[in-house]
Amino acid sequence: MTDPRDLQIQDKRLVALWHHWLGARGGRAMPSRRAIDPTAMPASLPHLFVYDYDPTAGRFFCRLAGEEINVVAGTACSRRYFDEIFPPAIVAIVGERYRRVVTTPTLAHMRGTIMTVNGMRVPGERLLLPLSDDGAVGDGLIGVSIYQRPEAFQAGAWLDEPLVEAVFPGLPPADWAPQPEVV
Repeated sequence: MTDPRDLQIQDKRLVALWHHWLGARGGRAMPSRRAIDPTAMPASLPHLFVYDYDPTAGRFFCRLAGEEINVVAGTACSRRYFDEIFPPAIVAIVGERYRRVVTTPTLAHMRGTIMTVNGMRVPGERLLLPLSDDGAVGDGLIGVSIYQRPEAFQAGAWLDEPLVEAVFPGLPPADWAPQPEVV
């Protein structure tokens, strides 16, 4: 896929984030963090995370992490730097993906086996979207991660299905909005 307008999101909680992000842009390429209202996506809130990015230091700061993110991480993620949450082996992999979303700017959509904060791999779906105070230069990101935590997750036996999709297609035009679904 090369056009973000063709994004094939399966989980409705990611769709809620996608639609809210698109609406919050206000004709700009990206919305600001202040334009995002997490309470407008109540089903997504436990799975939501928001990071600020400091390009000078090259670090991400977690502003908000929903309860499901904290449970999977095994720690409170909010108000901590990315490299204080993730183990060093994960920082390089995930940090590069996050930087790409912010600095390109672009979006990332993954479905299949996704990596958790503690480096475990579980089936799920994730959407990462850039944020920008000025609407043009990325300075943060917002995302939703849906982890399918089967009985095996609780027992520590991780499913290891391949990541079926990792999409970095760019951003849709600033004036684009999805067509309403016909029911």
